[in-house]
Amino acid sequence: DKMSMFEKVKSWASEKGALKRAEEERAGRPRRQGVTPEEIAAERVEGNEVSRKEGDQLAVQDKIEEEQRIQEAKRKFVAEKPKLEQRLWAIPAELENLKRALEESKGLDMRKILDKEFELNSALSPVDSTNPNRQREYEEWTRALKDSKQATQQMKADLGRRIDEYQKKIYELEKEKSEIEKRIQRGY
Repeated sequence: DKMSMFEKVKSWASEKGALKRAEEERAGRPRRQGVTPEEIAAERVEGNEVSRKEGDQLAVQDKIEEEQRIQEAKRKFVAEKPKLEQRLWAIPAELENLKRALEESKGLDMRKILDKEFELNSALSPVDSTNPNRQREYEEWTRALKDSKQATQQMKADLGRRIDEYQKKIYELEKEKSEIEKRIQRGY
């Protein structure tokens, strides 16, 4: 039984060797016999040196291409700079208008809506709800009050959206201004 196990291991090892040889031959690398570890190490060093030189050449080429892209961007920037400067001068006025509109929306417009909302919430019916003869009038008043409250809520929601839009536009203008300033400072 021990012998058969030894034979199995030996058979398996020889199969592994045969598989490795077949893979090497398929990859185009013939099996090398009689190559010393020193020769293999020398080949690796030589291969590493070639790879390093190729990497250095690629790095230099990338640097040259990057410099060319920067020079191209600078050339285009010369024509674009007056437009950017003009835009940079226009942005503060737009920002001021948006900030004023935002302040008005948050202040006066919101106050009007809140006052109307308070008025509707504290409204008392001019019609007695217990009077059976005036029940229809009371229901109409209730319906009108409900419609007014819904309209006020809609106005409040619209105002909230407008405020959000103003804030978004202000943010975008400030970002645009910053980007223009950076481009002018860097020169491309």
